[in-house]
Amino acid sequence: MKITEIVAPTTQQNDTWYHGTPSKKGAELIMKNGLAYDDKWVEQKYKTEPEFAPMKDGVYITKDLGQAYRYTLMHSKQFPDKTGYIFKFSGSHLQSISNDEDEIGKYIVDNLNNYPELQSKITPEIIKGANDESENSEAFKWIAMAGKIALQNLSKDKIDTLLNTLDSKNLVHYGKLQPISITAVPKIGKEEFEKLLTGKVTTFKPLADYVAKYGKETKLN
Repeated sequence: MKITEIVAPTTQQNDTWYHGTPSKKGAELIMKNGLAYDDKWVEQKYKTEPEFAPMKDGVYITKDLGQAYRYTLMHSKQFPDKTGYIFKFSGSHLQSISNDEDEIGKYIVDNLNNYPELQSKITPEIIKGANDESENSEAFKWIAMAGKIALQNLSKDKIDTLLNTLDSKNLVHYGKLQPISITAVPKIGKEEFEKLLTGKVTTFKPLADYVAKYGKETKLN
């Protein structure tokens, strides 16, 4: 899919979407400029692993509030801020979207026979990595790589079909998004994180409940 080709949202317009950021500096940039792709940041962060960089011109949003909060906890050494920030977006503001490559990647690997245009691009090495279930597996990296290859090479119609076939909680949005609110939330440590998600928990709802209890939301104009 070329970035100039618009894959318009359908039912996604009815949802509320979120984006979490781990630092006050990052939050201030989003408040000033909107949520937009940052070439310099991407180049710097993924200099040694460019194949794992996010989709060109894409920003990442989720309708899972707990997932958005989890994003604020990532890279804690790089961003030692004690507060995380979650931006809220109206689905009615979405312009052009696709599945998140993390979500689409495993589906593509498992159904590669249906996508002949990808069979020479998604190599046996990628397939093996995506299916690795060993203790030290880095399958998530290979799955993301497969998803990105798919998004970069499938036609607009096939992207649109996947978008409305898979139940995606996470999207890539192409173009700038203006938030309608920001929620500041105290960050929890690793021990409390594991305590909240212990046992048979298979969703991030406990994290969403934490945000609802301790977050301070401010509406934006």
